[in-house]
Amino acid sequence: MDRLHNQPLPQPPCKLCYEHVEDHTHLFFRCRYSKEVWSAITCKAQIQWTYLPWGAAWEWALTEYDTGPQARIMGMALAATIYHLWQERNRHIHNQHYGSSWKMTEDIIHLIRDKLANTRVEDDLPSRIRRQWEVQ
Repeated sequence: MDRLHNQPLPQPPCKLCYEHVEDHTHLFFRCRYSKEVWSAITCKAQIQWTYLPWGAAWEWALTEYDTGPQARIMGMALAATIYHLWQERNRHIHNQHYGSSWKMTEDIIHLIRDKLANTRVEDDLPSRIRRQWEVQ
């Protein structure tokens, strides 16, 4: 019986790819599924993203994108993508629902676009960003 307690518990696989052990860094940044989402979001947002460990990601974003419209977009992209990835993981676990990375990407882009369109400081958005996100 004591030998059983000394055995390491098996680590559960990532609920999005089932290929690797799930931890924050893998789930949000290194998983095949999340990389597909990040690739599309960073392309749309024109963000140069470096795949860092979970603890360093926020620090990097704050340092790299300190202020201005691009910083707001970076913050929205980071928060929305992490939120949507976590929600998708939970749907896999609790509802056996499997959404596509393409659909998630579309949802995140629409969310960011809506937030940019409804901001009170619209005049702060350069025309390039308005065109990029199709904000009137």
